[in-house]
Amino acid sequence: MRQARLLEKAGSLERASRYAQGLQAWWVEATVRHIRRV
Repeated sequence: MRQARLLEKAGSLERASRYAQGLQAWWVEATVRHIRRV
């Protein structure tokens, strides 16, 4: 029971970190494009 919950938490954390990484990559790309435009 506890292991299943821990695995579930780990999975959601992994998903959240992947989402954060993707968001960061998009933000960097958008910022670089904006700077190049100016």
